[in-house]
Amino acid sequence: MGTLFPPEIEQEVFSKVKGHSSLARMARQEPLKFTGKDVFVLSFDSDVSVVGENAAKPAGDATLTSVQIRPVKVVYQSRVSDEFLTASDEYRIDVLSKFAEGFAAKLGAGLDKMAIHGIDPATGNASAIIGTNNFDAQVTNTVTYGVNPADEDLNDAIALVEAGEYVCDGAILAPVMRAAIAALSVNGAVKYPDFNF
Repeated sequence: MGTLFPPEIEQEVFSKVKGHSSLARMARQEPLKFTGKDVFVLSFDSDVSVVGENAAKPAGDATLTSVQIRPVKVVYQSRVSDEFLTASDEYRIDVLSKFAEGFAAKLGAGLDKMAIHGIDPATGNASAIIGTNNFDAQVTNTVTYGVNPADEDLNDAIALVEAGEYVCDGAILAPVMRAAIAALSVNGAVKYPDFNF
């Protein structure tokens, strides 16, 4: 569409995606520009040392690595009539805003499918472009669902995250897990009455 529409509409789409993607809500990150970027990761391998005044200061071990972050290009196409091209700016922006709302929902759900499972949302199959660059392929410490009650499985998963010196301040739950936790009961009473979706 070239320069027919103001750049604010692009930001509007990104803002709306946050409301439709679990991962975008959890990450609290701004969208990455199409050119990508490199991020440096510094790992501190030693603990701090207690030293006396004027004493020798030992050096701690640190490892510096870089990670290339490259975006995945997605597309959703729709055709418009010739009348749309000659319509007023107000009308076109109104139509585009409605399109952006629907597109944001598709993009948000697609982002979760791509990043978490590595699949092409349009086909439901594994994406060769994404490859192993997704959570399912990269996360190796997992909890097997269904062995224990759902709330215990969730607690075990949180313990795995926090054992790695991280703090779990949120979780993305699959529908089956949400339903299983909501259905838990003790002596005939719902165990988590506020956990209902």
